[in-house]
Amino acid sequence: MEEGSQVEVAELSVTRDADDRVTVSKTTGPLILEALSAMSDPEGQKLIVRLGQWDPYGLRIEDVEGAIPRQIVDGLVWMRIRASGVFHNRGGSTGEVAVMELSRQVAARRRARVKLPMLVDDWDRWPQDLNSVMIKLLQACAQDSQVIVFAADAGRAGQQLISLDGRTNVASDALAQYDYRYESRRPNLKPQKRAAWVLGSTFSRQENRTCEFKEVKGSNPLGSIKGVVDQYAVAFLNAGDIQEGAIFWGIRDEDREVVGVRLTVRECDELRRVVTERLFQIVPPIAPTAYRIEIHPINDGRFKVIEDLYIVEVRVPAMRRTLLFATGGQEVYVKTDAGKKKLSTLELQQELVRRLGISPEI
Repeated sequence: MEEGSQVEVAELSVTRDADDRVTVSKTTGPLILEALSAMSDPEGQKLIVRLGQWDPYGLRIEDVEGAIPRQIVDGLVWMRIRASGVFHNRGGSTGEVAVMELSRQVAARRRARVKLPMLVDDWDRWPQDLNSVMIKLLQACAQDSQVIVFAADAGRAGQQLISLDGRTNVASDALAQYDYRYESRRPNLKPQKRAAWVLGSTFSRQENRTCEFKEVKGSNPLGSIKGVVDQYAVAFLNAGDIQEGAIFWGIRDEDREVVGVRLTVRECDELRRVVTERLFQIVPPIAPTAYRIEIHPINDGRFKVIEDLYIVEVRVPAMRRTLLFATGGQEVYVKTDAGKKKLSTLELQQELVRRLGISPEI
């Protein structure tokens, strides 16, 4: 990875010895962690954009209009799209949804400190009636990020695209395209219905083995979350069943009241980075995209967002496996109905025996 004069190389090494023991080692640095943090934001930049994708949450339409070219905002096409209600997921044609999604990606990259590349899939299937507007949006996005466009007929699609230096891009035949079957193979992660978070309201769910509430007290919310996030993540990973666990900071556990966490915009970015760093140290490692870090704004009940007050949600998949996960400090936790529990040496042996199905009398 490169940023200016800074260059990093990340390596992941997996080896198996003669006794069939697997060893995993990895190296990383600040740039890698920043990229992983950016990828973990479901309301931020997308690595892959394809026709039909659109998520109206996370950005106001005013934020989008402030980021895209003025000539698009002032045009008749944009006025029609704005009036269709597509931004609030209340209508719009396929082409209008496509324009809005590209617009959102321009805005997401303008406000992001770490810029991710953007892969646009199946370009020759995108609506042709709004092609000129979508090309302008691709050019706007390319000012901040590397943009890679895939098409079944790359030669024909290449005639429509303009490279960064203004020349027509003569594309060669592409040998790669996105495999849609991957979506059905993603383990444990299901789309979550976003709720409206209202200060003082009562959260609908109860605490259990898949849901944990934490109130942040004191003046150091970053330190409070960083200190325990890997422990709860390990506890959920060690559930031993196919499920997904969630930790919510900003909900009082005794009465489930939404109280929020005080964070500035800078602290929100720093929170994603430090949480990603802690989760990246869990052993054995799992893909960083398996975790979800979401920061939800809180409103006052009259649809007015309260400044610098959020719910912090971290979602963790559980793995059905015999061996146990541990934190970077080699601590093993499991989830209980009352919270999480750190296993002692004896309890660790008992848990492994139970998972292996071995009689404790042997």
